[in-house]
Amino acid sequence: HKLDCFESDSFDFLITIHVLEHLTNPVKALLEWHRIVKNNGYIFTAIPKKDKTFDRYRDKTPIRHLLEDFQHNIGRMDTLHIMEFNQFSVPAIYLDWKNELVPDEKTVQEICRFYRGEKQLLESETIYNLWRHLESEKLRHLTRVRDGKPLDLHFHVWESGKDVSKLLEAIGLNAVEIVEDYLGNSILFVIKVNKTKDLDHRVQDLKNGNFPL
Repeated sequence: HKLDCFESDSFDFLITIHVLEHLTNPVKALLEWHRIVKNNGYIFTAIPKKDKTFDRYRDKTPIRHLLEDFQHNIGRMDTLHIMEFNQFSVPAIYLDWKNELVPDEKTVQEICRFYRGEKQLLESETIYNLWRHLESEKLRHLTRVRDGKPLDLHFHVWESGKDVSKLLEAIGLNAVEIVEDYLGNSILFVIKVNKTKDLDHRVQDLKNGNFPL
């Protein structure tokens, strides 16, 4: 999340494509990108829409949760979303990749219902074998993070441009354009960099847990 190798006001613009969802602390990243771009410059960012990806069975990340991650300076060991990714995204990935552990969409739906607590029993051998595999993968991912090794997954998910708009407004960043269904599966948003004392005060409020929601 930190870009200490770059001084403030180093760039006229910054472009990221499908990066923000891979970071445990998106608010911190957005503010860091804002720091290194010159005043009146632009930040172009695209993030995937959950319903268009393997995240389609996950709940969208609440704005308050993203702000709390910033307040508590969440680092790489974000166990909550590692478990969530394994429980709800990995089955959909296996379906899309035609992995034999997930023969059909119903299998994904059933294991997700189990993890949501809507079912108490694993009713078939297929679901049981998938559950055992997912629990093993979850432990492997948690161990990698504990050992300081990189982990490539979606920590957070967004549903619409409205989610992005609310987040940027809460942070105090100025979105000049938000494009739904960018390239068919993404949300594109453009931030105009405006460095003011008001933004500095907003960031301090967020660190203190004063969220404008």
